This record gives sequence, structure tokens and C-alpha cells, in this order.
Amino acid sequence: MGSFRSIQTAMNLRYALRTLARDRGFAAVAVLTLALGIGANTAIFSLINGILLKPISYADPDRLVVVEESIPKLTKLYGVLPVNGRHLLEWRNQCRSLEGIAAIDSRRMSLTGAGEPEQIGTALISANLFALLGVQPRLGRGFLEEEDRPGHNHVVILTDSLWRRRFSSDPAIIGKTVVLDGTPHVVVGVMPPQFRFFANHQLQGLASLEAKTDIFRPVAINVEDIGMMGEFNFMSIAKLKPGVRQEQALAELNVAQAGIEAQLKGQDKAELRAVLTPLAEKMTGQSRRELLVLLAAVGSVLLIVCVNLANLMLARAMARRRDAAVRMALGASGGDLIRHVLTESLLLSAMGGALGVAGAVWGVRLLVRSAPLNLPRLEDVRVDGTVLAFSLVVTLLTGLLFGILPALRLARAEPADALRSGGRSATENRRGLHVRNVLVAAEVGLSAMLLIAAGLLLHSFVKLMKVDRGFDSENVIAADVMLPGSRYGEQVPRMQFYERLLAKLRSIPGVRSAGLVSVLPLEGEGWSDIITVTGDQRRIMDRPIANYRFVSPGYFSTIGIPLLQGRFIEDSDRNTMPAVISESVAKQVLRGENPVGKRFRRGDEKEKSFEVVGVVGDIRAASLQKAPGLLVYVLTGFAAGPSFRWWRGLQWIRWRQRRFCVQRSGRLIPMYRWANCARWSRW
Repeated sequence: MGSFRSIQTAMNLRYALRTLARDRGFAAVAVLTLALGIGANTAIFSLINGILLKPISYADPDRLVVVEESIPKLTKLYGVLPVNGRHLLEWRNQCRSLEGIAAIDSRRMSLTGAGEPEQIGTALISANLFALLGVQPRLGRGFLEEEDRPGHNHVVILTDSLWRRRFSSDPAIIGKTVVLDGTPHVVVGVMPPQFRFFANHQLQGLASLEAKTDIFRPVAINVEDIGMMGEFNFMSIAKLKPGVRQEQALAELNVAQAGIEAQLKGQDKAELRAVLTPLAEKMTGQSRRELLVLLAAVGSVLLIVCVNLANLMLARAMARRRDAAVRMALGASGGDLIRHVLTESLLLSAMGGALGVAGAVWGVRLLVRSAPLNLPRLEDVRVDGTVLAFSLVVTLLTGLLFGILPALRLARAEPADALRSGGRSATENRRGLHVRNVLVAAEVGLSAMLLIAAGLLLHSFVKLMKVDRGFDSENVIAADVMLPGSRYGEQVPRMQFYERLLAKLRSIPGVRSAGLVSVLPLEGEGWSDIITVTGDQRRIMDRPIANYRFVSPGYFSTIGIPLLQGRFIEDSDRNTMPAVISESVAKQVLRGENPVGKRFRRGDEKEKSFEVVGVVGDIRAASLQKAPGLLVYVLTGFAAGPSFRWWRGLQWIRWRQRRFCVQRSGRLIPMYRWANCARWSRW
């Protein structure tokens, strides 16, 4: 019986090949159309598989959670906040449901020594982080607990890529010294090549992380430098103990938060809450909806392909009714005819699927290279066994979907009617026409739906491009510059360097102006803090909060931010406390009063107050989608030191680098990034 089935299948396959060979035009169009639909679905599914479906490459990923903090009064403005270092240490002592909790900070540091000076992404981590993630160095060891203390943290662990690129895969690197920001550090380990650390776009909303981390150093939280309500600037990852539910751990953390609240006094009083999010969800949550919408779109395209081919197959079936009638008269059953048609449709689908998978392999490489930088886990995206299995299932379902209706129509035809002169009765004509009309209507409906969705997306994109950004980027270039703290640790040498640099830039032929800013527009919120207008007696958390930018004279004219009232910050303001505020601050905080000449400070009553010297237009600080917020611009020298600290407020980034904007006349110069600190210091 099995041998008979095999012979019958082989005969059906040969018959299908002969049929398609006679109608090569239809076969070519069908295969190419199927390849487009199946290939697109395979490529997009490979993204979804690598980003959403694959478990993250750490041990016990379902027990790893990201810990954040929340101040209910600020939820509408900032949502969740990074973690305060003092709070994290309290949680370690009180929360028994956590196997461990680690802090992560990030900055760029200057690596000097063998070879050219280089800026590298550095992650400052708790000594227990690698143990929580279930990874260990391939060479050497991890950090010891005693190395995670201030003054004892001059040890580093290298990533595999840095070890190979900078140190030529030297196995004797362990115990040798590298120089970071002018300070010697001993190499104690090298991470395995498959280890991937977090990047800023993977864990959005937390402390700023570098796009690529090359080296690890103990974070060494100094409790004496951190107030109970200052410096929310650490990313925190915790691991639940086996059998502990997330809700249980969250309740325990909030009990600890209540204890911290009780220690706050006076104007520092604030309600504190903890927020737990599974690590996998935090890494992919930003992209989940967009990827699923994309899969639905390419799935609709494949459905349109199936409907179109089903219509073509129906037309071909009607043309082949006499051939089917002869076969039935010679003893073929309806099942035989169904198998013949399905074999033909599955053969077309298989050829289209094979061509589509080949195209998907190339397409996935192109997608990974051209994908947005904020798309997480791109290194896990590839056409693997899971993707091939998905493609096989889609190929089989596609062949069945567009072949089953023509097969049934052909098997149910009456042989006598097909062999009679004229061959088709009026009733059959009306029925066949109705089926084909339904398929055409479905195809048109699906196509219209896709066109409408594409039109809406295009309309949104056009509107987004027309959004008033508040600044002019035409003929403007920007460069990131980081100064090592060992050489520029004090305010005076840092400011002298910046002044020499700006003077040198302005002297370049074709440069109209040059300026300095701590955070470029559209790069994020940056440093947020209180605005305390003279006479405001409200509690700290009830006062308005703005984003602060450190700028030099010349920044506003360089970036094209318009002046609405007063004047810009000038060189003559070096010995004063000038500030320029955005239009939103003037309207929402000063409420229509003449802002020029008004004074305000941050949270500390002992601190000198700023004087408003001008009002500028609002800009999009975080993104084109987000409405302009409150912005305060202060003179760069006010916070030039690398170890500048706030005793309170919501500063969660320690600025260790400045961004320069240079405007040229005549032609557009592309943006570039300076990596060689020594080149700048020679100026």
C-alpha cells in the first residue's frame, strides 16, 4: 500500500511538472510572486524571532528584573527614574526575596598607552553583576567584593572585541596595566566573545548607557557623596530567588522605600515607589508593537498573493474541466483530481518558498545593516532553524490556501456537462463567477487596507518632518569631546581648554560661529532639576522641574535658536550667574511676567541664584514626537568640573563630555565624531 502511494505521488508530481512546463508564463509569475510574499514574511519573522522570541542570553532570564524608582508627583513628567545609590544599598540590606541586586553606570573614558589614544565606552558595574547574569570571564576572574569600594576599584575587565583589536588577543594580558583617563588600572579578566552587554537603546528610560561597551570597571558607590534624594543615576538589575514572584519582591522593595521616606525631612519629603520590569520585556518592549505591525503588513501581502493565485488557479481549472472530465470517465476519483491540483499548487509554493528563503537570507543581512540604531538585539537576528521551520510551515499553508478551492471546484464538476458541446451550464457559470468575484473583492479590500495604512504612515512621516524643531541644523556639524579627569579635573583648566578650542574653531576659514552645549537637541532630556523662583515656599517636589543645558557664548546663534526677549549669554557674563530660559519656562513658571531680570535658583537655599538675561524659543529636546519641555540654559563654567555633584534634585547624568556645534557657510558638512582626545588637547 505504501509503495502504491509513493508511485501515485510520483505520478502526480510528474503530471504537475508537465502541466507547469506547458504554462511557463503562469508558473514564472506565480513562483516570483510567492517568493516575494514568503521571503518578506521570512525576513520579518527573523527579526521577531531574534528580538522578541529568543530568550535573552543570560542564565535564568525569567528571574532577571530591572529595578527603577518612581515619584508619583513626577510620573506624568518623567514616568520612572533611574535608581538612587543610597536606596540601592538599603534594598540590599532589607530585601530577602532578591538573590542579588547590581548597579550599572556608564561613561566614556580615554584609553591611552600602546597605540593611539581612544575614547571607549566604559561600564561601571557592581562586583556581583556577572554572577547575577550567569556569565564569567573567559580569561582571568570577575571583580571581588572588596574591589567594589571607593579607592580600590582600579581594576578592569576587557570585552573580547577590545582584547582582540587593541591587545592582539594577548593571553598574558591578565595582570598587565592599562591607563584610563590617566589612571593605571590592572586587567583582571577578559569576557567571552558571545557576551553582549546592554546598550542605551535596549534599556530606554534608565541611566544613560553607551551604545557600545568595551571595558568594565567596579562602580564603587560612595555613600558619603550621595544624598537620600540626590543623583538618580544608576541602572539596576536584580535577580529573584527561585520560587519568588515579582509581586512579592515589589512589595518588599516598597516596604524598604517607605523606610527611606521616613528618613526624609522638611522640603526633601517625597513619596517613593519601586518599579519592577522583567529584563526581557525592558529590552524589547519599545520595539514589540512596531515589529508585530510590520509582520501583520507582510502577512497581508502574502494573503493578497494567495487570493490572487487562487483566482488564477480557478480560471485555469475552468479551462481544464474537459481534461478532468475525461480522466473521471476513465476511472479517476474526485480525490485523485484534488491531489493533482494540490500537488501543482504545493510545487509552485515550494519553488517560491525556496527562492524566497534565499532572498530572505540576503534581506536579513540588509535589514540588520540598515535597521534603526535603537532596535535591540540585532546581533541575534539571523535565518536559523526556527526561521526555516516557520518558512516551511508558511510555504505549505500558502500552497494549500491558494490550491484547495480550485481543487474542490474541479473535483465537483459534472463530467457529462464538461464533455457536452459548450461544456458549461449557466448555473455553473454563475456559481464560478460569484466565487471569483468574492476573491477579487477580498484582494481589492486587502490591498486598499494596506494602501490606507501606508498612506497614514506616510502622512505621519511628512507631518513629523514638518514639525518645528526650534533650531536650524543646516550647515551645522557636531563633535563629541571628552576630557580626562586626571588632566582636566579642575574647572579652570577645563574652561581654558574649551576657550582655546572655540577660538581655534572660529578661526577656521568658512566657519561663521561655534558654540558648546552639554546636550544637543533631540539627544534626550539630560539633567533635570528644580526651578525655585524667589519667594516660592513650596516643597521641593511641588516646584517646577526643567532640563538644564550648559552652553557657551555663541551656541544659540550657531544652532539657530531664536531670541525672543532680552539677550544671549555673553563672554562678559563669566563672573555672574546668567541664565537664558525657554519660552515655555517664561509662560508656565513666570506666568506672563516680564522674565528678564528675574532671579531663580535650584533646590539649595544656600546656592546663588541665576538671573534671567534672555528668553529663547522652545526646541524639541527629546524627540520630534515629544512636545517641547521646560529648558534652562546656564553658562558652561558653572559646572565644568568632572566631579560636580548635586546634593538634591533629579540629576541622573554626571557630565564628563561636552558637545561642540560648528556652523559653516557655503556647503553642508556631514556630522562626524571625534575620537582622538589628544588631537583636541594639542590645540
